[in-house]
Amino acid sequence: IVTNSKSANSAGVLIAIHNNIEGKIIDIRRDNNNRLIVIKMVVNEDTYGIGVIYDYNHNTKELLDLSKAFFSEMDIRQGRILGGDFNVITDTILDQRGYTGTHPRKKATETLQEWKENGYMKDSYRETYKKGREITYIPDTEHNRSNPRKGRRLDRIMLSQDLIDNNKTVIN
Repeated sequence: IVTNSKSANSAGVLIAIHNNIEGKIIDIRRDNNNRLIVIKMVVNEDTYGIGVIYDYNHNTKELLDLSKAFFSEMDIRQGRILGGDFNVITDTILDQRGYTGTHPRKKATETLQEWKENGYMKDSYRETYKKGREITYIPDTEHNRSNPRKGRRLDRIMLSQDLIDNNKTVIN
C-alpha cells in the first residue's frame, strides 16, 4: 500500500497493489494536501504510471495539472492510469440524474475535455459506454439508495490511449 496521508485524522488517497503482482515501484510523487499520489511502476518490463486523485469541489484544475506534471516528470508517456473522485461531471445529460444545468467545476471539465480531444487521457467508462447513465455519488437526501432519483457520476478512471485501445472490461 502506498499512501500520502500524513495523519489518521485527515483525508488521503492510497494505491493498493495486489501481492500477486510482481512489479517494482521506482518513483512516487505526492501533493501536499493528501489528495493526489502518482507512482511509476514496472511490471513484466512494462512501465505504468498509476495515480489516485481526490479532487477539490471548487472551480479549479490544480490537481489535474499537478497529476499531468507528475506523469511528465516521471517520463510516463504511455500506460497512464488516473482514478478516483474527480468531483466533476463532463456531460450534463449522461453524468447526472435529478439535477439540471452544469456542474460548477468548469475548469476541471474543460481540462478533461482537452485531455480527451488531444488523446492525453480518456474516461474509460465513457469510451466503453458512450450513452451510459451510471452514477457514483448519491446525496444523503436520497433515502432509496438502490434506486435514487438524484445522483452524479463524479468518480472515474482515466487511461492513456494505449490502454484505452487494450481496454477489455469497465465496471463503474
